[in-house]
Amino acid sequence: MRKIEAFLQLAGLAIAANAIAIASPPAAQRGGSPRTEALAVAKRTGYSPVVPVPAEDTIDWAAVANKAAEVPRWLTVKPAPTVNQKAIVTHHAFYSKAMRTEIGYNVFLPPGYQEEKVRRYPVIYWAHGRDGNEYKDIGNAIYAYSAIAAGQLGPLIIVFVNGLAQSCYLDSSDGKYMSETYIIRELIPHIDSTYRTIATRDGRGISGMSMGGFGCLHLAFKYPEVFSSVVSYGATLLDPNDERARSFRRMLNFDVSELMAEHPFALARKHADALRGHMGIRIVCGTRDKTMLPSNRQLHELLSEIGIDHEYEELSPYGHDINGMYARAGVEGLRFALVAADKEGGRGKQPARTPIQGDVR
Repeated sequence: MRKIEAFLQLAGLAIAANAIAIASPPAAQRGGSPRTEALAVAKRTGYSPVVPVPAEDTIDWAAVANKAAEVPRWLTVKPAPTVNQKAIVTHHAFYSKAMRTEIGYNVFLPPGYQEEKVRRYPVIYWAHGRDGNEYKDIGNAIYAYSAIAAGQLGPLIIVFVNGLAQSCYLDSSDGKYMSETYIIRELIPHIDSTYRTIATRDGRGISGMSMGGFGCLHLAFKYPEVFSSVVSYGATLLDPNDERARSFRRMLNFDVSELMAEHPFALARKHADALRGHMGIRIVCGTRDKTMLPSNRQLHELLSEIGIDHEYEELSPYGHDINGMYARAGVEGLRFALVAADKEGGRGKQPARTPIQGDVR
C-alpha cells in the first residue's frame, strides 16, 4: 500500500510543469521510412502502408525471413468481418505529417450510413494492444453491427487506429514515433473531414485494450476537450518503475519524471476539474488478470478518492482476454459511450433520434 501511495504522490507532484500542448520535434527527427526487412515481410503478408515502429529493433529479421520465427503481428492482415458476404469494416490510409508517412486505419460504418445522407454519427476510436496494428481487433465490429441492426444500440462509427505496435499512444522522447500527435492532431481531423461524424468532443469517445487501455485513458484524461467518454479493458497501468512496463519506459527514454507525468494516474489528478462531471469513464478488467487487475483497482480507488464519477467492473472468469471480455461487455461499453455523448450533447443515445443536419461529406 505504501508503494501505491508513494507512486500516486509522486505522480501528483511530477505533472506540475507538464502542459497539454504537444511540442513538435524537428521534422528531421520524425517518423520516416520503416526498416527494409519490415517492408519485405509486409510484401509477403499484404500489409500496407508499412509504418516505422519502436519495436523494429527487437526483431530477429533473419529468422523471420527464413520462416524460423513468427511474422511480427504489426505486419499482419486480418480479414474483415462480414455480413451476408459483405465486409462491414474497410481499410484506408492517410498521410501523417507528424510521422512523414502514410498510416492505415480501419473503419466500421453503421447499417444505414449510406442511405441516410445527412445524418451524422458519434465516433469511437479503438486503441489496440501491444504489438498490434489497425487490424488487430476488427472482428469485434460484428458485435456493434448486430446490436445496431437489432435496435439494441444507437448507430455509431468505430475507427480502429494504428498504435505503432509499442508506442503506448505517446510521442517518443526522440520525436521518431509520434503516436499521440498523429492521432489527436491528424487522424481525428481526417476522420471528421472524411465521414459524417459529430465533429465535437460531445460525439467522440475512445476505448482500448491492454496497451490500448493505457492509451485510451492517457489520451482521454490528457485531452478532455477532445473526448466525452473513455472505456478501457485490462489497461496496462503498471508503475513506470516496473520492468514489465518496458515499452512505456523506452518511449520516454526511461525518464521517470516524464513517465510519471504521462501516466493516467497523474493525468486524472491534473485534469480532475475538467474530467469531473464531463467525462464518461468506464474501467473493465478480468478477475483472472493477475498482472493488470491490481493497478486497475488502484485507478478505481484514485478516481473515487478525488471525486470523479466512473464505472468499474471486474469480469469473471476472464484473464487478459479482449475477445472474451468484449463478447461479454463490448456492446455495453459502446452503449455507455453513447449515453455519455447524449449527456454532453452528442445525441448518440437513441437509435431513432432525428439526424443532425449538416454538409454531406
